[in-house]
Amino acid sequence: MEGAGKLLNDEELAEAMKERGLGTPATRADIIDGLINQKYVERLQKDLMPTVKAEQLLQFLAAVKAEQLTSPAMTGEWEFKLRQIEHGKYTRTAFMREIVDQTRGIVERVKGFEEDDSVQKHCEFVSPTDGKPMFETLRGYKSQDGILMVYKIVGGRKIEESEVAELVAKGEVGPLEGFVSAKTGNRFTAKLRIVDDEKNAPRKKVEMDLGNKIEVGALSPFWTDPATGAELCEAATNYVLREKEGEGWKSTFQIGRLMCQKPIPREQVIKLVTEGKTDLIQAFISKRGRPFDAFLVRQGARIAWEFPPRESKAKGEGGARQRKPKTPPDFSKAVSHGESKMHSGGEFMETPDAYLVRKPGAGGDRVIFEMKREICQKQIPLEEAKRLLETGRTELIEGFVSKRGSNFSAYLVLSKTKSKADFEFPPR
Repeated sequence: MEGAGKLLNDEELAEAMKERGLGTPATRADIIDGLINQKYVERLQKDLMPTVKAEQLLQFLAAVKAEQLTSPAMTGEWEFKLRQIEHGKYTRTAFMREIVDQTRGIVERVKGFEEDDSVQKHCEFVSPTDGKPMFETLRGYKSQDGILMVYKIVGGRKIEESEVAELVAKGEVGPLEGFVSAKTGNRFTAKLRIVDDEKNAPRKKVEMDLGNKIEVGALSPFWTDPATGAELCEAATNYVLREKEGEGWKSTFQIGRLMCQKPIPREQVIKLVTEGKTDLIQAFISKRGRPFDAFLVRQGARIAWEFPPRESKAKGEGGARQRKPKTPPDFSKAVSHGESKMHSGGEFMETPDAYLVRKPGAGGDRVIFEMKREICQKQIPLEEAKRLLETGRTELIEGFVSKRGSNFSAYLVLSKTKSKADFEFPPR
């Protein structure tokens, strides 16, 4: 947001945004929090990622010819005209008239918008209702006879075109991960099916099968235990182990067909039932998006994870761990900013990724102070680094982001040893 002006080709508009960017340091955190609360952005560790709701909104704004709302050029133009007003080269009345006209035009286009053939395209897959290619619209994929509509977003999850193709070809697709509960925000797995819309016959609709309503006796087995006669069956989202109970069947064990974005093969489920443990399964994906390997272990009716032992780290003589030597800074790419007042005889240097103070010694130059240029997702300006090395303390810096994703403000102060910078928080 601070560097939004760099995206503009117009030099005057870019210059107008040079000092401010989009928003101010005081409002940017609130803007980001608002986007997260409205489900337009989600935080994934250190990154902010647009949601499917945001993608759909951008597509709609393009359809109603309101792309200027998504471009920093509009903000740059406003900043430019506000600067002209400051210098008496433009009037507030004319500026507000333009804002009103622009807003009125966008509102009228949105209110009168009707999707036509200009924003539709033919798909390669055909509808099961008429055997003709389906149309892709802003909201989804529809058949030419109007009987079937497959929405692009189902349960807070974007349905990919390849998944739609499988759905209309087979009548079902999945199980799929990544659906989001509107009430709790928790993610869940479901299968999608095309079913009759009883309220709007003869139309058809897409329905989610969560796998929580299983008629155990109606399932078809793919494996039978020769010792006990128990049968493994495949339901919508789970594998079900069933056993005879009187004239019917009862479920004694279930495991998801898809776990942590990894399909569980049938042969591993059979191994889990017969031996109590699968082989090592690779490429599970954690909630943080990291791949990992694990065994699945049966504990009665529950599933547990068992992780392989970590590889032992290299050790030096005497059993001590061999530490990786620290790469010395490359001073050939550093810029000197003179003497550091807080370090007698030390030279303040700026490298591509850090601020340093070096001091000559008998064995050569040594670094007596180091501070990364980015701390907690916040770029530290050069003037604040200079202030730190002149007075021992920066001004209050806003926009730091904690490991939990919370925004905070703090001063940077020299540590007691003057070798690094510490946080100092303002009084509440």
